[in-house]
This record gives sequence, C-alpha cells and structure tokens, in this order.
Amino acid sequence: MAYANYFNEFDWFVKGDDDSYFIIENLRYMLHQYNPQTAMIIGHKIVDSSTKDGYMSGCGYILSKKALEKFVHQVLDGKCEPGIKGAEDLLVGKCLQEEVLFIDAHDDKYEKQIFPVNIEQNFIENLKDIDKWYVESQWAKFYHGNFSCCSEELVSLHYKKPPEMYLIDYLVYHVHAFGHVGNYNTGLPKKLTFEETLKAANEKSLSIKFVDHHIEHNFDENEIF
Repeated sequence: MAYANYFNEFDWFVKGDDDSYFIIENLRYMLHQYNPQTAMIIGHKIVDSSTKDGYMSGCGYILSKKALEKFVHQVLDGKCEPGIKGAEDLLVGKCLQEEVLFIDAHDDKYEKQIFPVNIEQNFIENLKDIDKWYVESQWAKFYHGNFSCCSEELVSLHYKKPPEMYLIDYLVYHVHAFGHVGNYNTGLPKKLTFEETLKAANEKSLSIKFVDHHIEHNFDENEIF
C-alpha cells in the first residue's frame, strides 16, 4: 500500500491505468508549481451531476501527499461509503469532494495535458465524429481539429497498447528533426500560492452539464501557507 510503505518518501502519488503512458519529465514539470502539502488531485477533470466539483478520470491522476493522507483517513473513518460498488474514479471523487481541490490538467493556454481517450479524437475537426460523452464532460474549453487541442507539455495518454507505447517512447526520446531549433522555454514554472491554487481549482466549467455548487473545503492550517 502506497500510504503504508512510501508516504514519507514522496510528495506526489500517481494513479494510472496499465494502458496509460506518462512522460515523467513533463509530469514533474507540471507538479513543480504546486505545494504537495495542499490537498489536491490533478488530472482530466470530468463534469458529473452526481458530484459537486466533478471527478478525475481514472486514466491517470496525481494525488498530493496531503490528498493521499486525507483519502486514507476518510476511508479509515468510514466516510467513503465502504462496500459501495462502482467506478473507482467516480467513487474517489465523491469521497474527497470537500477534502481536496480538483485541478484540471492544462497549460496556461488551456491546452490539455492528460487525455482519458485516444488523443487522436482531439484532432478530429467535426464534433459529431467525436465521442459525445467526451465532448460534453470536458471541464475546460474543448479545442479540437488542430494543434491547439494538445499541450506541448503533454503529461499522459490513455488506451495505449504495448507496441504503441514503444512507438511513443521512440518519438519522444529518440527522434530528432535535423536542422530544427526549438524555441521551447526550459525555465521552471513559478510556485503558486495557496490562493492561486484555489483559483485554479475553482475554475468554472463551460460544459453544458455543469452545475455550480458551493463547496466548503475542510482545510487545515498546514495547507494554507
């Protein structure tokens, strides 16, 4: 168990499916701006009417150290409806609605960093040809049909079979375009204050399914600094 064996060794804990591919360097880059002592989960945020603040797709999400601690205590204290069956990601979301901040993973241009479906869907121009649930459940604005769909700081992809993972690894780490000089900014992102993190978590969704709820978070003094 991650909490029992590794809690004191790490600041962040990743939950990913066995068909998810993570670019670890970009994951670390994204997490650099956040404080792991603030309870938060970062991932692909899904709009859902049965939750107050949506939930994170189980394709891959990241729990801060504080979020993992709160999750374990919620379970041990019997506050997570033990024995209830259902999708793991939705149940975790319901369990932690008032305990953690849910932050949708996108860069400062609102380009997606974590994909719950095949990334190819984001390059389709006609919305009618994209899975309806995927379009309507997007928390942030849904770009599609061009490169604005997807961040240069891509963190993870979903529904990838082993041969596809080898291909992605090859393209990311082994291919070099001769004569191409990139202008990518290699500086680290600035550290966010608690107020800035709270603002990121409280972004209102543009989804037609979104219903705004007032949430009273159970912060403690160690999270707010």
